[in-house]
Amino acid sequence: GVVYPIGLIKAYGLNLVEETTIRNSFARMARLQFQLGLFDPKNSFDPDDDIATVGSHGLLALEAALQSIVLLQNKNNVLPLNPESKIAVIGPHINASVELLSNYHGDACGCSGQKPSRKTKCSLDEEFQGLPCGSLQAADCIETPYQALTKKSSNQSVAGVKGCNVDGSDLNEIEEATKVAQESEAVILLMGLDQSQESEGRDRNQTLLPGLQQDLIRAVL
Repeated sequence: GVVYPIGLIKAYGLNLVEETTIRNSFARMARLQFQLGLFDPKNSFDPDDDIATVGSHGLLALEAALQSIVLLQNKNNVLPLNPESKIAVIGPHINASVELLSNYHGDACGCSGQKPSRKTKCSLDEEFQGLPCGSLQAADCIETPYQALTKKSSNQSVAGVKGCNVDGSDLNEIEEATKVAQESEAVILLMGLDQSQESEGRDRNQTLLPGLQQDLIRAVL
């Protein structure tokens, strides 16, 4: 954030903090960053190799991630889905990538190549969502939900319809989404927020889904 770059310099100028304290703190932080590989070459990245490198800590992190996925209900044993069934993937996040990582994730895609420079021009999607310039390009190695489900389908019978944007009413494909859902054996809804709605310094005063998402859910279900 902006607290330390501004406040720490001011505190140092007022003799409220010593240079030794700053140097020791920086060294401690930099040491951890080097150990985490934040300064390693970004030409290649393999999650399996990364887990093997860090050993039990990596396995523990993987186990924590797997256990954090919560299945609230599996009525009539719908899951796991039959890969041969006709599936409709609907919602503003069907093609989400960096949005799946929230906003505290460091380099989104070490395997995608070089990190975007500060001169990288913002795309319209990044400006709309309040994302750092170049972050969507930097997440191009992250498989979107629609891509993953299509890959798992044995007969390529996955239909995807966005239905609406995260917010606003400029995109309305509710009628098309409803038709696709009726023609499918299973429907997966991918709804939610992005950083245009909630992020550091941007809070919401209600918990309802924004835009046309509520209408999309009602129509499809």
